Amino acid sequence: MRIILLQEVAGLGNRGEVKEVKDGYAINFLIPQKLAAVATPAVLKQLEEKKLQEQRQAEKTKESSVALKGKIEGKALSFRRKAEEGKLFGSVTRSDIAKELNAHFGFKLKADDIKLAKPFKELGEFPVPVILPGEIEVTIKVLVEEER
Repeated sequence: MRIILLQEVAGLGNRGEVKEVKDGYAINFLIPQKLAAVATPAVLKQLEEKKLQEQRQAEKTKESSVALKGKIEGKALSFRRKAEEGKLFGSVTRSDIAKELNAHFGFKLKADDIKLAKPFKELGEFPVPVILPGEIEVTIKVLVEEER
């Protein structure tokens, strides 16, 4: 029986793939678990249309991210924190950086989009890679200054 996988199935394939499986496997497991659907011509056509639509959306997202990269590349964000002898009381975290970017540039990034190994706990200027939608990477500067 020909099926279309609706979700990734270990040992069988990824979402959207058309596979040939035994009838019993499809009827008794894959279809009832909503892991697959029977591959009829109408469903195959619908799948192709959905793939094209997803591809167009991905291209639009990438284009907007490239434009956004031009806006923010090389920009600096400044954080003022209490410090003593160059060491901060607290830290500057990924979520702090994401909130500041969202406030300054008006887009929605999550803390997971900020590639920071560990929070900054000292004063200084640091390069921080940011992953924009569409897997576009941009580096910004983060200035951590002493609060007076």
